[in-house]
This record gives sequence, structure tokens and C-alpha cells, in this order.
Amino acid sequence: WFEGYEWIVRANPDISLVDPLPLEARMASSASAVLFICGIRGDTPRVDSDFFAGRPELMDQEYWTRMPPADPSMRKEIE
Repeated sequence: WFEGYEWIVRANPDISLVDPLPLEARMASSASAVLFICGIRGDTPRVDSDFFAGRPELMDQEYWTRMPPADPSMRKEIE
């Protein structure tokens, strides 16, 4: 589903990039993903799921079909 893309970016509709330069810099590097920490529970950082960017070739492609999407109509899009 993500063939041909170097990066995929997922953002909630209420997310806006005020300054895209830090994201562009990370995407121009050899990074596998760009994640943001939204807090720490115990010793474990919590990753913010409102926004992420990642290289699809490094993702588990089967994950998208194993997990039920929040929007059931999305399943038709990824199958």
C-alpha cells in the first residue's frame, strides 16, 4: 500500500506544523522514523500517536491488516 513512498506521515486533523524545518532535517537524515514523546509513565516514554513519520520499507506491512482500524471503512482501503 505504501510502495513508491520514501516516507509516510500520519497526523491528526488538529495538528499543524508551525516550523517544518526540524521535521525536514530528520527526514533528510538516515532516521527510520520521527516520533514525539508526550510523557513518561514510570521509566517508559509514551509516544504521541497524534503525529508520526516513518519509512514504510522498515514497517511491518502486515500490521495494518492485523489491527482493527478506528474507522472500519479504512480496512477496505488497506486490503
